[in-house]
Amino acid sequence: IIRVLTQLGITDERANLMSLRLDIAELMDSYYGLRLGQINLRQAIERGSELARNYRVRVPSNLLLLGKALGTYEELGRTLDPEYDFISEARPYVRRLIRRRMSVGELSRQAFKLLRDTYRLLRVLPGELELIVTRIRKGNLSVQLQHRGLEKLIAQIDRTGNRLSLSLVIAALIVGSSLIVQINRGPRLFGYPAVGILGFVIAGIFGIWLIITILRSRNL
Repeated sequence: IIRVLTQLGITDERANLMSLRLDIAELMDSYYGLRLGQINLRQAIERGSELARNYRVRVPSNLLLLGKALGTYEELGRTLDPEYDFISEARPYVRRLIRRRMSVGELSRQAFKLLRDTYRLLRVLPGELELIVTRIRKGNLSVQLQHRGLEKLIAQIDRTGNRLSLSLVIAALIVGSSLIVQINRGPRLFGYPAVGILGFVIAGIFGIWLIITILRSRNL
């Protein structure tokens, strides 16, 4: 069952397939040894649906509708006849369907379809490969990558880069202003070089703004 679900591509990548396999085995064991008349089909379908929801199995809508229809049909049959056994009643039709699917004519038709599709693929494949190789040689082959769920990470990296750049600017202003104050030349303000004082003021404003931004984002 797990292999079929994986081949159909309806299982979630985050699902624990080993745990799902154990739960399916437990579900099947609960009905092991019971006679067909003792199995409540509606209850079995509901338990299977709940298991699919828990493991994020994307069951096709047509199968869900079929399961609900079968459960309703069985419940109606048991209401009209308490001894009604839906599975026993459906057994001849299932056997007939299996015989039809496994008949020589059906298998021959499937084999012919497979050979026809394989022939079409082998006929088209060389030309497609040649086209790809030609594009690679000419440098015209491009690969498009689409990321999903990385928007927050990209935004965080962008904010971090901006803060780092501003920190470097603040550090440069402090170092430059310190050198100007040490040289002690040029216009003076409060007894100190005006350019150096201005650099410290700008660095202080940038520093306060950076601290406020970090505190507002709650990301130290």
